[in-house]
Amino acid sequence: MQPTGQPAATAAAGQFCTQCGRPVPSGGMTNQAGSLICQACAMAPAGGVTQYGGFWIRLLARIIDRLIVGAGVMVIGFVQAGRLLFNFGDPWAWFETIAAVAFYGWLLAGAYEIGFVAMQGATPGKRILNLRIVRADGQPLSWGVATGRYFAVHLSALILCIGFLIAVFDDRKRALHDMICGTLVIRT
Repeated sequence: MQPTGQPAATAAAGQFCTQCGRPVPSGGMTNQAGSLICQACAMAPAGGVTQYGGFWIRLLARIIDRLIVGAGVMVIGFVQAGRLLFNFGDPWAWFETIAAVAFYGWLLAGAYEIGFVAMQGATPGKRILNLRIVRADGQPLSWGVATGRYFAVHLSALILCIGFLIAVFDDRKRALHDMICGTLVIRT
């Protein structure tokens, strides 16, 4: 026997969103107009359909983010290049400088991506383009998932960037790293 006021579709659906049909863990549903829906559908625009961030808009967001991180890496490069003035005759100084810029640049890029995604749900490039990264159930990413996603992005790039191109053919516009980490990029 179902409670009064609850539609039959909700009771039959169990832990599945009545709008998109995806499985949702317990506690991840929202009651909207008498139907239990997942967080992703609850955040959908007025039309009620979740819009996913496609390949090209995500590429543009990544370019914006790389320009921002690149500016920081340039500052690191200038600071490290100043060391060469004091060690000009040392042949290892050039190697150490290049290695230091690469290492600190990688740390800066990681801190940028992981920090913004974990704390705000999107990097500045994605926020400018009204995109947000969420888990498949619509919940925000934890620090662990954001970190895993950052390293999974490298895997997408490692295989000749095919991991990014998968988003073109997926119905929810997920790249390889999204599939690995169970995330979605949605338009807000």
